[in-house]
Amino acid sequence: MAPATYDEFPFDQERFKRLAHYILWRSRDRDRFSMAQLYEALWFADARMFMLRGKPITGAVYVREKSGPSAKAGKAALTRLKQEGAVRPRKGRARVRGRGRLEVLSAPEISIFDQQELEAVEWSIQRVDRKTKGAAAAGEASQRTWELAVIGEKIPYHAILATRTRQPDEEEIEWARQRICERGLS
Repeated sequence: MAPATYDEFPFDQERFKRLAHYILWRSRDRDRFSMAQLYEALWFADARMFMLRGKPITGAVYVREKSGPSAKAGKAALTRLKQEGAVRPRKGRARVRGRGRLEVLSAPEISIFDQQELEAVEWSIQRVDRKTKGAAAAGEASQRTWELAVIGEKIPYHAILATRTRQPDEEEIEWARQRICERGLS
């Protein structure tokens, strides 16, 4: 069975907007929570649900940028949240290392998410927090698997399943090339 592609999942703009609002709300006490961390948490939540259920929460398309995952729908969702009065740019020092931050003004409406989806969000925020604190624990090698994509390339949800404990040797690389050719994937 071939890995699922983004085309197989319809994008739900409302769920994406509410998910972004919820992540911002849950992270509102983290003074240094940046937009880059928001997008990374969104990707982790969608990818985690893909891993658990075979279907992401929002169906958003994520692209690798220099600072991490970025959602094509992100700007529109954040603009809508600002227009609705749910968030606004932080006053004062509004940027951390060149990344904007938002202040959350209202609690999100989360009734459209089930318990497993909310747990995936909590898991994703913890992953982003650990990276920020420099506490990448053993066994979290897949924490930044989105880095497997080239800048500007779509990040597949199944990238969350990838881990790398060492570089493959020449024999393993040749074996992989043969399997790719045999399956017509090249």
